[in-house]
Amino acid sequence: MTFDWWWMVPLVALATWNKESFLLVTLTLYPILRCRHSRVSALVGTGCLATTCAAVYLAIRSQFTHNPGGTLLLQWQEQLKFMSHPMDLMRMEVTYGITGFRAFSVFPLALLVWIVWRGWRLLPPEIQRHGQIAAAINIPLYFVFCMPGEMRDLSMLYIVFMSLLAATFANETKEMSPSALEDSAQRIAKFA
Repeated sequence: MTFDWWWMVPLVALATWNKESFLLVTLTLYPILRCRHSRVSALVGTGCLATTCAAVYLAIRSQFTHNPGGTLLLQWQEQLKFMSHPMDLMRMEVTYGITGFRAFSVFPLALLVWIVWRGWRLLPPEIQRHGQIAAAINIPLYFVFCMPGEMRDLSMLYIVFMSLLAATFANETKEMSPSALEDSAQRIAKFA
């Protein structure tokens, strides 16, 4: 948030090279750019970053136009089937030999709701607006194009989620006494 937007041009080019949906992420950066710049400068910066992403995407896309298959695969019917079976939210899975709740299940979703509820008010307004724009873009796209239960496809919300985690933990530790903080740190060290 302290750098000028033009320093992000190479970063967004590399990010788009890795994941084409980063073009949409640049649109969510406007509130962050706006906190340091005028409205016009923030719009120009957002536009330039999006144009950089679009240029990289078109260059990559032109290399693969001859490949068979479509650009997008609609998944909304599978999403409807998944959502119509509430027991899917209770399923467990084995990951690396450890049995646990799936990422898109009741317990992790309850933790997510709790973290948003506890941390949202602690976020700066710029990050809140960034999160609102990211959610408005990412959540509908998730339900139309992504496989059911794939939480990683909500990647546009990662910045906000990490900010929520940091704000929640900072707020919780601020309310703890120094001895309770030390005890927690020792327990974590033993676990690690």
